[in-house]
Amino acid sequence: MSGEIAHAKGTDGTSRAKRWLERTTRAKVPWVQPDPAAVRKLTFRKPNGSFSFDLGGVLHGGEFDKQEFLAEVKNYKDASDQPVLYREFIAKCYRAYSERPERCDHFMWITWAPFNATEWSKLDSCDKVKHCVRECWQFNFTSKEQADGAILDSGIVKEVADRIWLLVLSEKQIDHLSMSDEYLSVIAMHEVLAEAKK
Repeated sequence: MSGEIAHAKGTDGTSRAKRWLERTTRAKVPWVQPDPAAVRKLTFRKPNGSFSFDLGGVLHGGEFDKQEFLAEVKNYKDASDQPVLYREFIAKCYRAYSERPERCDHFMWITWAPFNATEWSKLDSCDKVKHCVRECWQFNFTSKEQADGAILDSGIVKEVADRIWLLVLSEKQIDHLSMSDEYLSVIAMHEVLAEAKK
């Protein structure tokens, strides 16, 4: 796949993930790469540079009301290189939480293709977080040697593990099992009226 085609597919995936999240009525997604206003919200420092997430926003209603999330989106048809990219994502989550915990209530991995099926139930475990942070050391350390000798903060490891969401979408789900524009407009009007009564 050429770079341009891959970029277009990634942009389409991010747009579709945003659409699906907002149509659940439980998420607002104002920060989407590469919108300049979103870059500041989605970018974090690492020892030798920076990295960013694809999109971010705020959850609405229920126990997670007003909590923020950061998400990585993979619009893939199969597992492809997701195992490697997912391990990097976990290392990024650890770094982001270490830097700005108040911005890191939830981390979402949104994909169209499952991967690592035989260890799916362990992809958000503390052991997985520790392994990923050491393997993808460049997000948290200046060298592999430093990573190998470091004692990871067990509190941060657990917080990151507890905040991971693994979401698998499909085109039919997005197109046919999402709330319609008509119903969304009714909910939006209800929220406006409820806000006006406050």
